Amino acid sequence: MLFGVHGGAGTSTLVRLLDPGYSGRVVEWRYGMPVDAARVPVLVARSTAAGLAAAAVWVTRWRPDLRRPALMVVADVPFRVPPLVRYRQRALASRVTAVIDVPYLYPLRHLDDPAQALRQRKVAAAVERVRRQLDQLSASVSGG
Repeated sequence: MLFGVHGGAGTSTLVRLLDPGYSGRVVEWRYGMPVDAARVPVLVARSTAAGLAAAAVWVTRWRPDLRRPALMVVADVPFRVPPLVRYRQRALASRVTAVIDVPYLYPLRHLDDPAQALRQRKVAAAVERVRRQLDQLSASVSGG
């Protein structure tokens, strides 16, 4: 279950890339939805100072009775992240179950439907890496 921690985090795009067939395997949490205890919660933020600040607020306010979330950081540009963003990401790493980096995927800028980008080898490979990390996270949480 993906939680966008700020507007424009990329959550809807990630859901479409990770679950192009709408199987329900990956879903975007919407306000008012119950939190499914069987799913791994993943906080999604852009790799900006504001994005990681928003993630920090969510991590700080995360309810202790819920499974600890992972943090997915979506690159906003094809360059190195600023030092403040790296610092905040390292600071949050000990408070979440994992940090998953999503690279900048330039082809998404040209398409109406993000799933169309999966036809491109580099995009498909990047999405598969993220999917494997999520699967490993799910397996470790469920004891598998």
